[in-house]
Amino acid sequence: MSESTAGRVVRSGVRGIVTGLAATAAMSVVFVGADRAGAVDRPPPRSIVDHFLPFVPPKASDRAAATTHFAYGAAGGVAFELLMHALHEPRLGRRLASGAAFGLAVWAAGYEGWVPAMNVLPPAHRDHPARVASELAAHLVYGLSLGAFGHLLHRRAARAGAARLDTANPSAARLAPRRREPVRRELERREPGRRELERRAAQRHSPQRRD
Repeated sequence: MSESTAGRVVRSGVRGIVTGLAATAAMSVVFVGADRAGAVDRPPPRSIVDHFLPFVPPKASDRAAATTHFAYGAAGGVAFELLMHALHEPRLGRRLASGAAFGLAVWAAGYEGWVPAMNVLPPAHRDHPARVASELAAHLVYGLSLGAFGHLLHRRAARAGAARLDTANPSAARLAPRRREPVRRELERREPGRRELERRAAQRHSPQRRD
């Protein structure tokens, strides 16, 4: 793997951490809203921590739940951005579709996979519908946020890279106009001939004068 490719992979990983944290914050809003609406008795991250650490005081349990929740979300962000790198940084629409599918895959792996396997919660198909709906909505928001935030950061990085290139090599900014110069000169060379053809055509179509 070349150095430039390695650098792009590292940048994708760093971008994944940032987008993963931001997307986790977005999905947490859904969990908090569901908790306040009474759809769930406890947000799923808190249920997981309480299952494995039942002796931890409530405040410490809240901090542990938030820490593990955001760490898990950041890891998912890294995985998603590396996937986008492998797909050659697709456009926004494809990123959003991929993000939605990724979020639903994370939900299925957790709430139909390892979470019920460890007896933390029942599998989603046997759980309370309100909790399943909130979990699905939260993970959909997570995936869409990964796609949107990642696209935004990728575009900003691309613009910053182009600006650095122009600063380091001012002649690069003038390269495109120079490439157009031969075309402009050729059009100017043909202009007199074009005008002559137009004049002759006008004469042929003009009414003949009669004495």
